Amino acid sequence: NNMSQLLTMNLLFGHTETNNVLGLSELLPLNASARDNNTIEATLTGGNLSLIDISIKDIWEIETKHHIIFIEDVAEKAHKIIRTLKYLSRIHLFDDVKAVIFGDFTCDPIGYQKDEQAQNHHAILKTLSSFAEHHPFPVLYTKQFGHGKTNFPLLYSTPYRLQLGEAPQLR
Repeated sequence: NNMSQLLTMNLLFGHTETNNVLGLSELLPLNASARDNNTIEATLTGGNLSLIDISIKDIWEIETKHHIIFIEDVAEKAHKIIRTLKYLSRIHLFDDVKAVIFGDFTCDPIGYQKDEQAQNHHAILKTLSSFAEHHPFPVLYTKQFGHGKTNFPLLYSTPYRLQLGEAPQLR
């Protein structure tokens, strides 16, 4: 997507005037906490779900306490995503997070048929919604970052403001 490329190039080449527009505006609330009219200010961290999973108890383990966490993945089936999310919940990775934002979980690896991709995408959305229903913190979904056609840059370890409610935004 051209906007993704433009924002990324501006960021890489130090055009800092674009930093204040780096954010997400197409956020879908997945639970009641995300629909509450509220503002969260916290540092952003996250990444690929499979890599977050293998970082546990390693020197590069992700720090989630008091953070807004973004999570995406590519070419994973819904059953593996829910298994990993349940494991991370059981080991308390999501304790004290401010919010979780799920990005694109692209499901079109080589060999999949279009109907299988659609079924897997629907199953993934159900999986993410189920996760959201079982957690008290705001959980949202967007296709604005991940491995899809649109992939807006997000700055790690940077303070962001997450406006919740009817038209959630991350700035």
